[in-house]
Amino acid sequence: LINVYAYSETGKDSTDFSANSKTYVSIRPSFQSASPELVSLFRYDFMRAYDEGHQGAFQAVLFGGKTTNDDDFARYFMFCEKTCLDVNGSVDINPNDSTTEDPLDVLSSHFNIQTQNGRFKSRIHFAPEQRQVGLGLHYRQSFYQIEDKNRGYWFSASSALINVRNNMGFNETVLDDGDGAKDLGDDGLGIANMQQTFVQSDWCYGKICCDSMSKTRLADIEVKVGYEWLKMHPYHAESYIGAILPTGNRPKSEFLFEPIVGNGKHFGLMWGSSVGLNLWEHESKERHLRLEWDMNSRYLFSKTHKRSIDLKDRSWSRYLEVYTSKEQAELAANEDSTDFVSPGINVFTRDVKVTPRFSGNVNTGFVYHSCNFQGEVGINFFASREEKVELDCPFPTNIAIVHIERRGRINPVRNIHGNLVETVTAVQADKYDEFTIKCDDLDLSSAATPSIITHTFYATVGYRTDNEDEPKWPWFANLGGSYEFSNSNNAAAERWLVFAKAGIAF
Repeated sequence: LINVYAYSETGKDSTDFSANSKTYVSIRPSFQSASPELVSLFRYDFMRAYDEGHQGAFQAVLFGGKTTNDDDFARYFMFCEKTCLDVNGSVDINPNDSTTEDPLDVLSSHFNIQTQNGRFKSRIHFAPEQRQVGLGLHYRQSFYQIEDKNRGYWFSASSALINVRNNMGFNETVLDDGDGAKDLGDDGLGIANMQQTFVQSDWCYGKICCDSMSKTRLADIEVKVGYEWLKMHPYHAESYIGAILPTGNRPKSEFLFEPIVGNGKHFGLMWGSSVGLNLWEHESKERHLRLEWDMNSRYLFSKTHKRSIDLKDRSWSRYLEVYTSKEQAELAANEDSTDFVSPGINVFTRDVKVTPRFSGNVNTGFVYHSCNFQGEVGINFFASREEKVELDCPFPTNIAIVHIERRGRINPVRNIHGNLVETVTAVQADKYDEFTIKCDDLDLSSAATPSIITHTFYATVGYRTDNEDEPKWPWFANLGGSYEFSNSNNAAAERWLVFAKAGIAF
């Protein structure tokens, strides 16, 4: 059995691949502290643009964008770095034989496909994509100024109403339909293809929607209290502490790649600082160029999520059929029945404690002002740790993987491919307890988003009125765009974002 188990993938170590066979991905939310769409051309100086005002400022940001790395995300959710999988009904094909004219990645019987002549062949393709559009609101207010030391305190609050639209980009090309779905008598017709499989009513989790899924919610609220150590325009330095108040939604795992607004309902603490240095100034023409650093660190605490889990070294094993008790297997054996099996996805989807832990965000911007014109270009660096995933409750000790022949037999090394593991002599129901799934067999990392590093280039230009003679209510209007990319792994979302900003000082 050990040799067969090692065969379950490709013989390569997991480090030879990017992230694959994952069941969940956490995409960095937009409009968060130190992100370009929030901080560019809206900092400490605009809060004081109105000398006779209350040293407060407000901005509204309309933004929208989409991901661009659908092939990377396809490999993330599939396995063996593939973007397409060959589904076949034969157990006599070697999945590692690239020369065969009848390739197999996934055995169709694992997904309860039943055709009239028993044959089936198709190719499935993923092209995951996320689109988003949102309206961000940000208020910043100065209070308790220490004039003799040129220092003071401030607080701010920000959030965004966001619509997230995810599309798995699922497509199936049927090459052999087996003369159509099998007639099951009073139970109607069998499942005819993978498209029907992924939405079957018996599955409570792990489904794949052929259309886009949308969620509109108020994203997490960020509140901060800061202290200005230096405020001598254009030089400044400040630091702050704050909290992330969860208002979005949490994963339910009914569908793969479900839309999530915010950070998945995680409460968090944050801290950070901002520093500005003058690089060049032309006093007579009221022009200057300065360098701005915005740094934000945060820690997100644990929250219970519902997530699907694979077995170790067995991609997509969450979809294998199982017996949920010895009694169920014995009943199938006594009646010599192929019924009485349960979808593995319903068993391998559990309540888990998810802790995102630390992430950091550094934004470096070059800001240019000339009378009413303002512009900024820069780069943003973001890094986050791998999620920590732990079972919320002990895994049941009475679960066993069904042999392909069913009828009460089990196969502890069955994988999603089929082939060699399917020919292993079936274990009879009387030895059921010796071959049940243990907690150590679960690959909890399959339900966790890996650590990622991304870089974002951005540019923002606009018009600002505080340099006009005696402005009553200083205001600004800006347009900007950014592109985020990564070379860390295929778990990071590469995407473009455009935004329009408007604000007022009072």
